Amino acid sequence: MPKARFFFRNKAFLESILDRLDNWDTHETSPIYIGEVDTGAPSFENNKGGMNFV
Repeated sequence: MPKARFFFRNKAFLESILDRLDNWDTHETSPIYIGEVDTGAPSFENNKGGMNFV
């Protein structure tokens, strides 16, 4: 049974998702549309870097 991987909603989490998309795109040679990427209010709390999003 594969070992479960847990991520917090942070830069490493986003990077893991984008890496999987990039690997799929490379294998399938198909374009991927990524739309409506934004940040929510929680990203501005506790120095999470919401102002660095753009």
